[in-house]
Amino acid sequence: MNVVPITLCKQGKSLSNPIVTDQVINKCYSKVLPLLCIAVLLSPADGLSLDEPTADIPAPIQGDDQHSQIKTTTGKIRDDELLNFICEQIKATWGQDVKLMVNSCYGGGLLDDMERVFGAGGDCEGMPWIGGSASTWKQRAIGSSDKDVIESARNEAIPKLGSTWTDSLAGHSKLNLSSEPGVIRNGSTSDNVMTDLQAAGPNDQHGPDGTGKETPQVASGNDGYKIQWNAENTKHEAVLFSGSKHLRHTHNVENVEAALEKTWENETYNIKAITEGSKKDLTDAIKDAATRLDDNTQLLLYFSGHGDKLKSGFKPKCLGFFDKEILETETCAFVIDDGWSGDFFGNYFSLPDEMPTPTLDLHIETCGACETWSYSLNGYPLEFPVVDGPAGEPFIAQLPIQFYQLRPGSPDANVIEITPPPIIKSMTLGHDAILPSTSLVLSDMDLDSGPINELIPDQVLLPGQSAAFFDITRAGEGVFVELLENGLAVVYVFSHNRDGTGQFWMAGLGRQEGAGIIVHDMQMPIGASFGPAFDPADVVRTDFGSLFFRLPTCGTSEVPGQLYIYPETSTNYEDLLNFKYSQLDLLADCTTGVGSTNVTRSGSYFDPSHSGEGIIVQVLTNGLVVVMWFTYDKNGNQMWMQGTGSIVGNTLTIDNLTTTTGTKWGSGFDSASTVAMPWGKLTIVFSGCGQATLSYMSTAGFGNGTLNMIRLTNLMGLTCTQ
Repeated sequence: MNVVPITLCKQGKSLSNPIVTDQVINKCYSKVLPLLCIAVLLSPADGLSLDEPTADIPAPIQGDDQHSQIKTTTGKIRDDELLNFICEQIKATWGQDVKLMVNSCYGGGLLDDMERVFGAGGDCEGMPWIGGSASTWKQRAIGSSDKDVIESARNEAIPKLGSTWTDSLAGHSKLNLSSEPGVIRNGSTSDNVMTDLQAAGPNDQHGPDGTGKETPQVASGNDGYKIQWNAENTKHEAVLFSGSKHLRHTHNVENVEAALEKTWENETYNIKAITEGSKKDLTDAIKDAATRLDDNTQLLLYFSGHGDKLKSGFKPKCLGFFDKEILETETCAFVIDDGWSGDFFGNYFSLPDEMPTPTLDLHIETCGACETWSYSLNGYPLEFPVVDGPAGEPFIAQLPIQFYQLRPGSPDANVIEITPPPIIKSMTLGHDAILPSTSLVLSDMDLDSGPINELIPDQVLLPGQSAAFFDITRAGEGVFVELLENGLAVVYVFSHNRDGTGQFWMAGLGRQEGAGIIVHDMQMPIGASFGPAFDPADVVRTDFGSLFFRLPTCGTSEVPGQLYIYPETSTNYEDLLNFKYSQLDLLADCTTGVGSTNVTRSGSYFDPSHSGEGIIVQVLTNGLVVVMWFTYDKNGNQMWMQGTGSIVGNTLTIDNLTTTTGTKWGSGFDSASTVAMPWGKLTIVFSGCGQATLSYMSTAGFGNGTLNMIRLTNLMGLTCTQ
């Protein structure tokens, strides 16, 4: 079994911005086996100086082919387009400075565009500016749960709960690391905007001093670090905007408005607050504010709501795909980084009733009856949208994509295919021809994420969801999940191979995301022989593909689990999509997190001299113990055995270990053909928390033997301490 020690390592990192943090998952490899190493790069806020800043902070750089987008009720505005529009509006009247704050997913992508338009060579070169964002250009923001937001709306004693970064700026969060109201509402002793933006980061409950899932950003230019809230003889124009119908985003706007009114109570100001606003609402408000700008007036912009991101720049990868008339089937392969799929699935895990709607946007120069053509992504047909407008004119066709149709990671993992309609026989020409009315010319292509909502802190996995999961109609295959601390998870999948000649299993380390798990590197090991002939050097670990698993509701499976497995093309395994997974067993009460007497024995174990195989032990709330043994047969083919037993003292006994045969992976799976066969007896004697001796006696020709096991995993909330 590809079961290896999991090392948690912290490494320090010096950053130019003391409140910026990164959280990354690094894969480390040794010559013998992969070491899955989680490197958490932290820049602690301890000792963070909040004295008046002395220099501008450069904006974080967003890739040329990546864009952040602000969502409105009537569409979205791309980051570069929005800043170009702002610059165009203020050119005629100018102003004292520009302040921008963004609380939406990927909001940090607006900061580099501020630097572009206001910096050297920009169309509004020289304007002092400062910007703050709840998250980076490639990171989702975090907001309070709907339940908490609704409850806070009934309590007029405190500002209403919204998104966690805005709460730390202008509201109040019950979980805020500081018990004080947001820094703007609470007042700033220095009256310096950068000081307040930097102070908000550590006070963000999910920022640097919280879970680190949200990374507040601050940047400035043209001496923007000197910008004050209340410079002498200064007037203020503010546009506060949310294009979302979520109450927390409405609260964000209301809280920022209240905070600014307090801050500017002795000043001259005009605040335009817009909730559930359209694109026209936003652009009109900015235009109107710009008409009143002068050398003594500051412009403040605040954006909240859903965020989108867009990947463009497909031309370098697909040169033969564009700027030519397509006369026959054409394909284009492109890469989607892991972050995109994580956002799609993470959004779904967090909010099952509010799916993102990604689109593949085709920039069409010439289109003759192109709605009759065939379009597909990774083999899935795409529907060409109804397009209004003059026939043949350039336009962008947004082809809706189901989130599970996208594949992250490896090069050329995603393939779009465009096929003309059946060739029309021309009676006059006497040969096959593509008539002009069916021509198609593309100039470019984008991948648009659709509106991604914030992560919801309350929607997390519970200790009781370390368990086995299966589809009752597919007995003979399933998933084991081990939830670890620090938001990690180990996932094991067991089934039968694609041609029905034997068993199949794989394993991988991933991350918890909302109500689900994301694993980008599931591995399928083969090659070793069972028993005394086992040699770790014979184990060949194949990268199998990606797994996304939205777990069912803890214990009750009220909301079914949804499993998506995307094998790499080289494996020749088909995708596995299953939307009716149930929880088979329960290790701990879903409410209290309490299990049976021996529940802390639960976890994965392996013999270091047999690296590449191992066992899973799950002690259920009723005291029954489930064991899965992932190993190989005498010819190096994958094999797994399972059984149930009980623990007496320190000894676990499984009298009837069984294995199966008779079916195959994917669409060919037939549980009625599955045959369970007795394999033998198993005993495990535990010694403290970290060691166990496994003894087996096979009745299926695999002999007898002993393995000296060590613990591989401690489960979240069920850590062994004796």
